[in-house]
Formats: sequence, structure tokens, C-alpha cells
Amino acid sequence: MRQAKSLDGVLVNRDGSTETVGAAPAAAQPISSPPVVPPEMTTAGQVSDSDSPVVGRMFAQDPTSGGYLQCSASVVGGSSGNVVLTAAHCLWDPAAKVQYTNVVFAPGYHDGVAPYGLWSQRDWLWHVQWHDHNKWHYDYGYIVLFPRSDGTRIVDRVGALGFRVNEGSFENIDAMGYPALSPYDGEQQKRDNAYAEKVDFVVGAPPELDGFFERIVSDFTGGSSGGPWVAEYSTTTRVGWAQGVISFSFSGDPYQFSPYFDDETWRLYEMAGRLPLS
Repeated sequence: MRQAKSLDGVLVNRDGSTETVGAAPAAAQPISSPPVVPPEMTTAGQVSDSDSPVVGRMFAQDPTSGGYLQCSASVVGGSSGNVVLTAAHCLWDPAAKVQYTNVVFAPGYHDGVAPYGLWSQRDWLWHVQWHDHNKWHYDYGYIVLFPRSDGTRIVDRVGALGFRVNEGSFENIDAMGYPALSPYDGEQQKRDNAYAEKVDFVVGAPPELDGFFERIVSDFTGGSSGGPWVAEYSTTTRVGWAQGVISFSFSGDPYQFSPYFDDETWRLYEMAGRLPLS
């Protein structure tokens, strides 16, 4: 795990595009599922007082090179209780047409330790607009995990973030994940509190930037991709509401971007919860 290469979503430049800040999509009804508070964390060496057990590191293999990759991810439960949220670019490279394999998730990872074990991917799901057209507005994906042999689901073991879409503009969030490039090393879970605002790339943007996004000022580096943007995070319960995901930044730019979570995000979330587990 220590040798896994950090995936990031850094775009080289803006191609001359400009942004409309605070632009909001057409009004849509907010939809949500509630968080699941983690069970009592009494086992020594599990997570620190500042970590959430529902956030972890995700590891995968590039079948073309044989090398290992790492991103961040979080448990969002779904109807099966085994759904994990990450960035789609941590699962599928639309330019190279490469699907990463041997995906495992280590919730609450810290300092080379996977305190809740490694959980294997049973299935995965991402949007066709990411798969076929590299549309960054759809850079979110879901991993469905195998339950344990005794039927224990990931949500039974560590809890889950709530999940919600079609939220309003301008709010405080916590970006969470495992940035792994300098000045970070990927060995500790990090939480970056920031103010999120909606943007639309409206002039001169390539078609890959069609759609609405949210942005924050953050210095998170590669390896944090796929980590959740969490609203109303509680340091007591260690959960809140996932309503974004660390997706991409521009080289030399202080902002991190997330796709705006909308009805399509929710549709895939529901689909992931219905995928079979055996």
C-alpha cells in the first residue's frame, strides 16, 4: 500500500475559460439519505480522535502497467449498506480506456494500518458521460463491496456518511481524504474546512467541462481524489452529509473542484445500492 502511486485530477490549464460564480442549476428538489453513526470505537489503535472511520484509502491496480494506484473514498451505505463513494477517475481512465482492477478499500486507514480491515470490490458503477466522453461533471463513482463471510456489511462495521443532492449554493464543508504528494505523505487522514461555491465554466471551456461544479480553496494534493466533501461534519459522531467529491484542480490554481451532485448522481447512487452482493 505504501508503494501505490497517487492518482490526481490535475488539469494543465483552463483553455481560456472563464467562470460564473454562484450560478445555480434549475431548481430541483433536494434528496437525501441519513448518515449512520459509527459503532463504538473502543478497540485500541483504530482511529485517532480527529479521524472518521467512514473515510479511507482506496487501492487499485493498473492492468496495463501492473502498478498500484491509490485514491480516497468514503462509505455512503446505499440500500445494501455496502456502497462506497469515490471519484470516477479512480476507477476508469476514459482517455486510455483503462478500467482499474483489484480494488480494495481501507476505512480509517492511518500510518500503514487498516484498522477495520481491507474490503474488496464486488462491483462498481460510474456514469456513461464519464466513461464515453470524459465529462468532469460526472467524475463520481461508486464501489460496491463484498460483505464479510458472516454477512457483516461495511456500514455495520464503520457507519456511513449521509448522502444528498440538489443542495443550495454557498456553504461550509469539510473536504476529507488522504493527500499523498508533498507536503503530505498519504499516511494520515486530513480534513480541510472550506467555503464551497458553485461555478459554471461558460466561455472558452472545452466540452469536458460542461455542467455545474463546486469549488473550494484547498492545498490537498494527489491521493485525495475521491475523498468526500462533507457538510455538517460532527467531530462527535464522525459523520455528516456527503454532497461532493474531490475531483480536479488546475495546475497553479488554489481551487479544488467537485461535480455538483444532482438527480443523476442520486440515480446512480440508488442503482449502486441495488447491485447484487454475491
